[in-house]
Amino acid sequence: MKNLTFTLLLFFSVSAFAQNADDLQKQLDTAKNPCVKVNLYTAIAANLIQFAQPKTREVTYADAGKAVDYVLKAIHINSGDGDYFALRTDYDMLSQAYFIQKKYTQAKWFALQSSNTSRNLGEKANIINSLLQLATIKMAIKDYKLAQQDLDEAMQIAKDSYNLLLQIEIEHSMAVLYDKSGNVKQAIAMQKHYSMLIANLKKAQMPSITVVAAAKTKQQPKPKVKAQIVANTPRKTLSMQYSNPLESKLNIENGIWVVKD
Repeated sequence: MKNLTFTLLLFFSVSAFAQNADDLQKQLDTAKNPCVKVNLYTAIAANLIQFAQPKTREVTYADAGKAVDYVLKAIHINSGDGDYFALRTDYDMLSQAYFIQKKYTQAKWFALQSSNTSRNLGEKANIINSLLQLATIKMAIKDYKLAQQDLDEAMQIAKDSYNLLLQIEIEHSMAVLYDKSGNVKQAIAMQKHYSMLIANLKKAQMPSITVVAAAKTKQQPKPKVKAQIVANTPRKTLSMQYSNPLESKLNIENGIWVVKD
């Protein structure tokens, strides 16, 4: 039943993608205005590689290749207009498309173009995103030392700009890096730290009424338990809980944990 449900969901997502792509292509076929065309080029490319959107299907090499063709057409128009903000997005999409095709040299080159453009525009968040992309590419080619340098720089920028959301994303990438490079203890520690940051962020975003209600619940007196019952109840100490260290082989990148006691 689960396999059938998954198959149906996959079928509907692929069907919706095909319909959306066809609609965009029909609009492009009749478009004459360059501004309309460039927007359709990037929209079709983003749709093909699921750029900056939830992943609902597997992106094929062919899809990535088509995306490259569309983005290169967009770059031709955007560079002529001197639209550096649009060019930066074009570079990001090309880097992602080439990465999907495992063309890491091209992927890295366009990630660097995105980084340089973002630095010239003073866009700290996009500088961080390009550094994350560069680190991902370098991890793929097992250049872990340089990937660490990119993540360290990204972390410094995130802390200087007080961007907690990006700090969490960087720490996730660091956990992936430590896992891939065989530093399991560091990977676990980093995963725990960014999980704590996520939990604290959720608490900070709770409505004040919920916080007050939770505080009142904590203040309610607990019913007294007879001493004899407590005495006969086995107590699990902290030393019992953590006496056996965890040995872990992680796959944090794909959200998979294989932990054995």
